[in-house]
Amino acid sequence: MAATLSKAQKFLIQNAMIRAATDATPAPGGNLIVVGERLNVEADPFRLPPELAPKELDLDFLLKLGAFPPGPSRKRLRGLGLRWDAAINLLLPDRSGRWEDARADEVAMAIMDPLRRRFRAVVLLGQRVTRAFQLPAEPLTWHGSFAVFPHPSGRSSTLRDPEYLKRVKSFAEEIHARAAP
Repeated sequence: MAATLSKAQKFLIQNAMIRAATDATPAPGGNLIVVGERLNVEADPFRLPPELAPKELDLDFLLKLGAFPPGPSRKRLRGLGLRWDAAINLLLPDRSGRWEDARADEVAMAIMDPLRRRFRAVVLLGQRVTRAFQLPAEPLTWHGSFAVFPHPSGRSSTLRDPEYLKRVKSFAEEIHARAAP
């Protein structure tokens, strides 16, 4: 279920997007990045002004915008042993909450090489994100520097299986070991 935002919260998110699109300071970096789907809020579509729209395909914009603020998804990922230096979502939030395959594919293809160059480990959360990068969506696998990790939605029954949970936590340790300088 998507969260409902107040007008003030919507305004803050919209302003954060515009600041991220126009800010000339370097984006956050590090060794490990997590890539999610989209901020799960029930709000009017957040659209950048037309002159800034191409920024949606820019890794620096997505890094400055960030992802996984304090909340259930962040808590689940941390509970699975995953820590990160940076986090992004492929899609901007909108009221529908629908996954847009074509748009996700476009963003993923635009940022794939920059991700590979900037981070030692890129954690793709769930099948939809992994497919957007045109990679096999088998959980707990590596594709070069890209790791496929379960989505933190809480809907997956496999994350309630104690044996699978051990494998996930072990994979998180492997991710951290690969990301270490």
